[in-house]
Amino acid sequence: MDPAEINSKVQRAIKAIRANWFPIIQPTLSERQALSTRDLPFKGPLWISRIAFPVVGDDELRRIFLQAVTELGDGAVRFALSDTDSVKAEWNGYQRSKPRRESKLSEREAYDCLLRDVSSEVTVLYVHGGGYINVDFSGQPPIYNAPDFPPCAIWPTHPPRTVAYCEGLALCHPLVSPAIAEKWADSPPMWFACGEESVLDGCKVIANRAAEQGVAVIWEEYDGMPHIFPLLPGLGPLPQVKRCLEDWGDFCRGCVVQPESLKSSRGVRIGYEVQGEISSVDLKRVWEMTFEEVKARMIKGMLDMEESFRHRQRSQTKL
Repeated sequence: MDPAEINSKVQRAIKAIRANWFPIIQPTLSERQALSTRDLPFKGPLWISRIAFPVVGDDELRRIFLQAVTELGDGAVRFALSDTDSVKAEWNGYQRSKPRRESKLSEREAYDCLLRDVSSEVTVLYVHGGGYINVDFSGQPPIYNAPDFPPCAIWPTHPPRTVAYCEGLALCHPLVSPAIAEKWADSPPMWFACGEESVLDGCKVIANRAAEQGVAVIWEEYDGMPHIFPLLPGLGPLPQVKRCLEDWGDFCRGCVVQPESLKSSRGVRIGYEVQGEISSVDLKRVWEMTFEEVKARMIKGMLDMEESFRHRQRSQTKL
């Protein structure tokens, strides 16, 4: 595929994403959540079995969560906990055989069929993030557009807060912003696939620090590709997408089947006009700024944003 054709497909995909996620009339946060959780029909030979993990009867999960927040933080974060809710998920697997009857299968029957067709020990837990936030760790204050949502049942919160998913002063907690985490030693192998996107700097910080601490890090940097490019509609035919998905699968299988293949770090840049690997990436030099500088800039950006938010709140109160 020639560069002009690749560029045309990328631009069309970006235009479609902007139209859907940044419309002229901004939807409420409730509407956006409903849109992201709707049950879409699936295509292709797949087994799908839906499941909901119910709320346990005691507070053990909450206790473990609070312990992690305390141990990984500096003790300065204060926040309000929401109620514990059930977690909905799906088991997905490749369908090698046909169901034994034409009628609709129960979720349990679909799960049994999925297990029957399994040919690998690899199980992937896939957790997808949100789509309304854009963070730049390059030293500029983080950019958040969540507070601009029109009012609805869940936004703004009571009391109001800076961003939709956490208290403003929690933004520099490692469980919220992994780039500020100091210790990565003894972590499992990591695989990064990044385009030319605003979160690239944050990924470099994590990859650099993890590699320096002995973690096996696999880094792939794709020139000219947008955020989550392997998953965007219309980009499936691109060679970059094909390579990314294949390498993603190889990494997951390697972690389970051939862990010895993931003992050291390596990184590459994948070209845009010149397709294929165009240079290697030294992960111990991929990010030149010291961790102390990164941490200081992130904290300053967090405090500046929190102060700006509080100033707006005070101004609205006076009105």
